[in-house]
Formats: sequence, structure tokens, C-alpha cells
Amino acid sequence: MDTLFYRGEAKQTTYIAYFTNSCASTTVKESIIIISPSSSSNNVGSYTYDFENVSELSTDWQITKGVPAGDWSFNAIENSSWEWVNGVAVSGSAGLMIDKDNLTLGETDELISVAYDLSALTSPAIKFSYSGASLNTFPVNQVNVYYSDDCGAVWRPLGSLTNVQVANAGLYTTNFRPTTDEWSDTVMTKTQLKNDNIMFKFEYVINGSSNNFYLDNVMIGEESDLMIVENTTSTRVSIYPNPTDGNTFIELNNLADKEVEVKLVNILGAEIMHLFSGEIVSNHYMINNIDLSHLETGIYFVKVVAGGNIIMTDKLILK
Repeated sequence: MDTLFYRGEAKQTTYIAYFTNSCASTTVKESIIIISPSSSSNNVGSYTYDFENVSELSTDWQITKGVPAGDWSFNAIENSSWEWVNGVAVSGSAGLMIDKDNLTLGETDELISVAYDLSALTSPAIKFSYSGASLNTFPVNQVNVYYSDDCGAVWRPLGSLTNVQVANAGLYTTNFRPTTDEWSDTVMTKTQLKNDNIMFKFEYVINGSSNNFYLDNVMIGEESDLMIVENTTSTRVSIYPNPTDGNTFIELNNLADKEVEVKLVNILGAEIMHLFSGEIVSNHYMINNIDLSHLETGIYFVKVVAGGNIIMTDKLILK
């Protein structure tokens, strides 16, 4: 040994970490999967999870907070914007909310379910009710829905709510709490959901400021059964941005398969522009890139006409 460079001995320590995978198919039903058996109620042969019990968030759902790409962080449930809220629900008395006061630009807030066995279903699907509002005329946040068949190792896209849908109730400058007719429903499905180990994830993406967003009545089961109980009675017209400086778009909700005309009229009721005429092909139909820049500033009204009758009207402000 060359003692000229010998400085002593170093002790080698090896650290071993163990990971236990708790993902498993936990609930099986004939034709329908109950997310929470203790909070389910029979409705036309279906079972609905309505988040009436806050304890279900610690048993069937996990709340996590994501961070921008490139950062590392532990999941911190207490810091997530998702929270259980009493007194606001599409039915019952409670639901889930994204709190506008806890939003951080660039982050995502995630709500993740346990695993379910959907292999016995013919066409598995997930249905949920939602309601949200914007703080300004340019809503930018969105909600993505994912599924995983490998215990959350890989999340695959199932569907999304656009920035307009996330603010489906329109512009609210005060703390938003939805009324009964400000809720919307959607059903999402893929053939890949026919599996014995499916998890679901709701991801709220924070691209800017927004008002509160609410989630309620999650259902999982046969697509045909969910479509039967889907709420299609609440029609609504939404205008963004509003007020506008000339460029805007209009969303028509729950008018699928109807022949409609959409008109812009002034405060005297005179027609100024014909915006749309034809059949609405989906329950969330968008009329894009409406140019009003050639009109005088002021107050106008968007009227939706079906069968010769005005079925919806909303005010538009051109600044």
C-alpha cells in the first residue's frame, strides 16, 4: 500500500426502498360500477356517487397537486385546490369544488379514483356533472379526464372540458355558487375502458385566474344507461368573451338534433346579424370566430330561435 496517499477507510452504506402496489380491482356490479357504495342511490337502474360524504375522499379518491414539468415535489393533499364543499350540489347537499382563491398558475390539481373492474361491461363510460364560471371575459382553465389500466403508471386521455365549458355559467365577478340550471353533464367513453383494472383521474389545469369550479354526481357504467339519465333539459347559450371588442364565439348547450337560428338584435329588437342557421349536432355546439368589429359599440342580444319561438336570449356587450 502506498501510504503517501492513504487517508483512512470509508464505510459503505446501502439504502433499500420497498414499494407496495395497492392498485386492485375493487368493485364489481352487474351493468353498473359504484364508486362509493355507501353514497349511492338508485336512479333508473343506475347508481350515482354524489360526494355527500366527505370521508369518501380518503377512501375512494385521492387528491393530489401537480407541478410544472421539470419540478419535483411530494403530493400534498392539504394544498390541493380540490375540496369537499357543503351547500352546493347538482342534487343533494354537497359536492367537490376547485377554490378560485387557491389557484397557482402553471399547476394542476388532480382527483384520482381507486381501480374498478369494467371488463364485464359492453361499453364502459363515465358520466359527471360540472359547473364553473369565469372571473373575466377570457376563460383559460380546462379540465382533462384520464384513465389508467396499469395502476397509474401511465395515464391516457379520455376526454376534456374546454375553457368555455369550465366556465359554462359565464362571467361572475363575485364568489360563484351555481344555481340548479347552471350545471352541465357529460359522458366520456372508450373501448379501452373494458378492462379489469381501470382508474380515473380528473385534472384541473390552471392557465390563469378563474372563478370556482364544481364537480358532482360521478357515475361509471354502461354508456347506454348513463345516456338515459343524462340531463338534457337545461338549454343555455354562453357568449365569450363578453364584453367583447369585436371577436367572440357562442356555445349552445343541450340543443342536440334541433333546427335553430341564432340572431343578433339591438336593444330595439331589430335584427342586426344572422349568426347561424341549421341543425345542432351535439349538446355542446360552438359557433366560432364571430366578427362584430364593424358594429357600433353598445348592448345587443343573442336570440336562439327554434320552431319560430325564441327559446334562449343572452345579452352581449360590444365595447
